[in-house]
Formats: sequence, C-alpha cells, structure tokens
Amino acid sequence: MTVGELAAQHGVPLEELVRTPLYGSLAPDAPFFCTFAWDMHHEAPVTTAADLGRREVLVPVERPAVGLEAVDSLAPGASLEFSPPVPALELAALLGVAEPVARTVGIYMATWEVQLGDAVATLDGSAAGETYSLPAALGARVVAADRVRFLRR
Repeated sequence: MTVGELAAQHGVPLEELVRTPLYGSLAPDAPFFCTFAWDMHHEAPVTTAADLGRREVLVPVERPAVGLEAVDSLAPGASLEFSPPVPALELAALLGVAEPVARTVGIYMATWEVQLGDAVATLDGSAAGETYSLPAALGARVVAADRVRFLRR
C-alpha cells in the first residue's frame, strides 16, 4: 500500500500531509499516522504531495494514546513513548522547566534532546526554533511547534 492509497482511504488530500519536510513518517498533527519507505542516508526529506503519495507504507501504526498524564507514573530508569507526540513546552512546564533548550546528540546530530530536570525528552524530529552553535552540537530554544516523542528518567 502507498501513502497515497492510505490517504485516500482516510479521505485526506496528500497536500494536507506535507506541510513540513517529512523524514519517514507523517507529522505528529496529521489526521492519521504511518511510517513510509525513506532512506535517510541517500534521500532528501519528502516535501511534495507527489513524492509522498508514491511512498510505500511500512507499518500503519494504531497506537494507544499515551499523553502527559503518563509522566507522573514514570519511574527512575524507565522511559515512555508519547502517542501522539506531546507539546514540548507543556511537558517542560509540567516538569518545572521554564525555558527549555534542545540540543543535538549523536554522531550525526540528527536527534534533538531536551534536559527537563531529572528527565530527558527526545523531540519528534528536528527542533523548530532558530538554531545556534554549541560546542560539538546545535542548540535551539524550545518553541510551541516542538513535540516530544520519548521521555526517559
């Protein structure tokens, strides 16, 4: 099945799904979620409806909802995946962090993390705020458009 076929089943025009560059999955605010074939090492991000429509759906995921209410039960050493991703600023406020900053991690600096007290949040995709250079990384103030996919303590 292609993303175009799946979008047609949901009655969603492909143009509504490509509001930002896509990196192998639909955006967190999309009307449905799926991952699709995309080679991060050899392909540019998906930015057009035609390109998205031809992509093969890898795993249509029906995930149970996991929201901010799950944070209170997260034990030290444990982690959770939010479904759908939650607003980073709301999570930061819940954990008592007033001005959160995201930074890239890993050798490719493709993953963005935010230190939130005793927890570390992993953004769903890249940071949306303006970036700046840090020693051996990039940083960005967390903004309203940022979403968190994972949280670990």
